Amino acid sequence: MSTFKPDGFPTADEDTKEPDLESKEKEKVSDERFPMPDEYRGRLLELGHEAHAEAYTKVIELVNAFEKAGGRALLVGGSVRDVVFGKLSKDFDLEVYGLEAEEIERVVQDHGCLG
Repeated sequence: MSTFKPDGFPTADEDTKEPDLESKEKEKVSDERFPMPDEYRGRLLELGHEAHAEAYTKVIELVNAFEKAGGRALLVGGSVRDVVFGKLSKDFDLEVYGLEAEEIERVVQDHGCLG
């Protein structure tokens, strides 16, 4: 008796196998890496985008402040995509974990980002 298996779906046997890390490494799309904050800020300044560099610096300060308060902040959304494609992002979005809303608001206010 044969079982229908749509392309790309693992069989029960494949589900239990350990992933082949060596073959996964070969599947990398690119050797490019996401730039570190100072590197990205430097690129913005080199290209004459001082306002964007200043905004990005503020975002990194917020990330560090959230971590200091016991949370974790991640850069998400279109700004990540824009960096990958070498485009200038119009804004930066953060997703914050591990802090209550009131603590997030306090951190943001302490950095002059909320009125």
